[in-house]
Amino acid sequence: MTLPQGRHLGLRQLAQQRAEINDAVPAVMVRLADDQLLALADIEWHVQAMEGGGQPDAQEPGKRPSSA
Repeated sequence: MTLPQGRHLGLRQLAQQRAEINDAVPAVMVRLADDQLLALADIEWHVQAMEGGGQPDAQEPGKRPSSA
């Protein structure tokens, strides 16, 4: 699978192809990918909080992204 450049486009495509990915790789790899997506969601949340100075749009840190 090839993801487009840019985090927003890549994550959106990943979410759209999630079922296909889950069928193509072992469960342990799916779990590892989920953990990495969670870490990215946490980073995104913190970046938005720092840039906006207010409540970020992303989910609170520590919660699974909806694509997981």
